[in-house]
Amino acid sequence: MLTAVLQQSGVRAWPALVPVGTGRRLVAVGSSTTATALVAIFGFALFHAATVDIIGSGPLSPDLINSFVRAEDSVALSITVAVALLGFHVGWALLLIGLGFAKRVPWPVAFVGSGAALGSFVAGAIGGAAEAAAFVALAGVIGWLGMQLSRSAQALEPSG
Repeated sequence: MLTAVLQQSGVRAWPALVPVGTGRRLVAVGSSTTATALVAIFGFALFHAATVDIIGSGPLSPDLINSFVRAEDSVALSITVAVALLGFHVGWALLLIGLGFAKRVPWPVAFVGSGAALGSFVAGAIGGAAEAAAFVALAGVIGWLGMQLSRSAQALEPSG
C-alpha cells in the first residue's frame, strides 16, 4: 500500500514537465493509467488488510465468513484486480516510452523500464526468480525517475 501512495505524486507530476511536444500524449496516458492502477492496488491491499484484521480479531460467525467469500468473488474486486495488474504494467511502459520520446529520459532507460514493466507481467509464468528480476529492474528505473523528477522540480524553483 505504501508504494502505491509514494508513487502516486511522482506519476502525476510527469505530465506537467512534458506539457508540449513529442511524447506528451503518451506521458499523459501512461501517467493516468499508472495512477489509476495505483489507486486500484491501494484499494485491493486495503480490502485484504481489513480482512486479515477482522479474521485475527477472534471467533468468526458463519455469516461473516460467507460475506468474505462473496466479496472475493465479486465483480467489483475482479475489475479492481484487472485494473491494478494491467494498468500498472501497461501504464509504466507507456509512461516510460512517452518520456523517451519527450527526451526526458534516455532511450536505454525507457527500454529497460518498459521491458521490465511488461516483462514482469509475463515473467510470473516463467518463475519467481524471473518475476523478481523484472521487478527489481523496474524498481531501479522508478527510483531513477524519482531522482530525475526531484532534479527537475529543483530546477523550476526560484532561487533566492
